[in-house]
This record gives sequence, C-alpha cells and structure tokens, in this order.
Amino acid sequence: MSYGDRRSAIRRAAVRGSLSAAVLIALLSGCGGPNAEDVQSVEGGTIESAKILGPVEEGYWVDDSSVDGRVPGPTEMWEEGVARLADESFQKLRSDYEWVPVGTYWKPPIRTSLEGKIRFGSEWLRSAEFDAAATTGSDLTGSYYIEAETKGVVFVLKSKD
Repeated sequence: MSYGDRRSAIRRAAVRGSLSAAVLIALLSGCGGPNAEDVQSVEGGTIESAKILGPVEEGYWVDDSSVDGRVPGPTEMWEEGVARLADESFQKLRSDYEWVPVGTYWKPPIRTSLEGKIRFGSEWLRSAEFDAAATTGSDLTGSYYIEAETKGVVFVLKSKD
C-alpha cells in the first residue's frame, strides 16, 4: 500500500469514526429528553398541588409532566416532593391533625432527583387524617410525612385506583 493510499484509508476511517461519534452523541442526547425529571421549585410560596401545606420556605417537586406522552397505554399520574414549611404552616399542621411517630432514623422514600434539596432530621411523623384531608377532591392519593426537628415535609402522590 502506497503512502497516498494509507492517507486516504486513514481519512476514510476518521470520517467514519466522526460520523459514528456524531450519531452516538445524537442518540445519547435524547436520554435527557422527555423522560428526564424536571425538578420544579418555589421559595416563600405554596406548592400548587399541595396547597394544604400552606406557605413553604422552600419546596422542590417532580411530577408526571416529564413523562413522554407518546408512550401508549394508561399513564399513572404522580408527584413527589420535599419542602421546608414556614413556622406558621408547620404549627397549624401539628395542631390541626393527629400525627404519630413513624420511627426514629426511619426515612420516607425520596426520589434521587430530590435528595439533598432539603436537610432533614430523624423525627418523622405521619397522619392518616391529614393524608385523607390532603387528597379529598383530588385525582391523586398518597402520603405526607413531616419531620419535627427541621419542619420538613416529604409527599408521595399517585393516581387513585
């Protein structure tokens, strides 16, 4: 093989490699597309789907809006979030509903995309009465957990069956 033939072969291989890399990058960039969880947030306001919590100092949540609507079949609606309640909101929840300890050092399920957004302590409480009140008249059902030490809340909601 002559020097010119080798150079041509190397150029063709480089072009094929570049095209392959471009195709691979294009395919992989779709991985963060419609199925990626888009973390939404609020500071000093209310979380629209969890207004019953009252004003929050800060809140973060993800929901089914990141699901690709082109996927056939039934779609379950869901929303999960974490928040730090304002003092007044926390005291109102504590006094208006009966809360029972879930367990020391027990931790509610928190989506990976929400971990670390809010610091929590270890005194988790749950109220079946509050869960029922929070989801009355909603298409969603689920659980709310409050953490007494930090005034934190975790909520896990999904479609009613």
